Amino acid sequence: MSEPELSAQLAQPAAIPDQLEIVPLFGMVVYPQTVIPLAVGQASVVQLFNEPASGSCLLGLVALRAEDHRPENPRPEDCYAIGTVALVHRLLRLPDGTLRVAAQGLERFTIEEPQPDEGIFRARIRILPEDPPIDKLQESSGALKLLVEQIAGLLSGFNQELLAEISAEDNPQRLVYLVAATMLARRSIAERQRILELGQTHARIDDLRTILTNELRVIQASPSWIVPGNSKPAPPDQPKPASTATAECALLPGSAYWLRWAAAGGELTAIEAVKMSGHGQLRVTGQRGALLRDIAQVALSWVRTGAPKLGLAPDFYDLLDLHLHVPPGASRDDVGSAGVVVVTTLVSLLTRKPVIAGLALAGEITLHGRVLSVGRVRDKALAAYHLGVKTFILPAANARDLDELPSHIQSALTCIFVERIEEVLAAAFR
Repeated sequence: MSEPELSAQLAQPAAIPDQLEIVPLFGMVVYPQTVIPLAVGQASVVQLFNEPASGSCLLGLVALRAEDHRPENPRPEDCYAIGTVALVHRLLRLPDGTLRVAAQGLERFTIEEPQPDEGIFRARIRILPEDPPIDKLQESSGALKLLVEQIAGLLSGFNQELLAEISAEDNPQRLVYLVAATMLARRSIAERQRILELGQTHARIDDLRTILTNELRVIQASPSWIVPGNSKPAPPDQPKPASTATAECALLPGSAYWLRWAAAGGELTAIEAVKMSGHGQLRVTGQRGALLRDIAQVALSWVRTGAPKLGLAPDFYDLLDLHLHVPPGASRDDVGSAGVVVVTTLVSLLTRKPVIAGLALAGEITLHGRVLSVGRVRDKALAAYHLGVKTFILPAANARDLDELPSHIQSALTCIFVERIEEVLAAAFR
């Protein structure tokens, strides 16, 4: 259901009390005067809708500060203090107990006196007033609309209903929130939160114009944003692939695809390894940094300790050297997600088995073979869909991060969630 359709169906909100249940959101900022669908899986939040006649309720929605992982039990200090009061309407209860809801953003607020609890917490809040519309904003509002129209004209699959709504919006306050909700989905939480926290509409417009002007230049100048098989880049609500590699390209034994986060968004890159006669040396090239060398050493140590189970001689490493190459470009915060890919690449090389076609991986590893969570999973999954990935192996701890993916992507992309590296290899070489 589109945002205009949701807006037409939702009821008018009641008066806003000075205390609300606060719900932390991972990877999302909700703006006033907009309506967005949400997936709700937290038991403490689902419980709010379990009371009789509780088809909707007023909640305070705040963004979690962390961008790479969801805290186990978020506390007030894990959240931004400024959020949006929303009238949240239950739309659908799924068989697994999760809910699909629509959040109707009403007013900005700041948390004054939090009362921590598990998952959600109650707090005294203060509504933040909006500045009155100013006539002189019409010119800058028109320039903002023009930027959106220019970007939309270069992108395939842009939501034409939202574009029409943005073009027709005369209220500068609502315009900036519509544009932010539509155009900033790929940006960092900090950037999206800044639009919410800015106190004046003209400042929000200026900030959005700066962001979108830079975005337009990148789209016009960078062919790497072109979606394979399409003459136009991906729509703005989906991460632009940062390279032209696709998972449809076959890989030889000794290589595997890593879905990583780079400056331009989700990127698919092949990690490769070769072996040669030697004396047990490991060389790592490409991506710089001590962290990657540590990851490679952990991966190799796990392979060596598990050699018999992999069909390798216990002393296989004594008479050879290994060279691992990881193309540079990954975000420094995302290098750790190469762990499972490095293990898979080494096992593929040493057993002479290629990984299955259309496979990509991401996940951190430990010496004992546990697979740990990674960041930006939703954005990586969106990029995977556009880059031809058929199967995406991910840490089990990240399963909830994909709840908000569009249904057509969920049905097209097979996600396998794992807790141990043995599960990764079983799926990669089946």
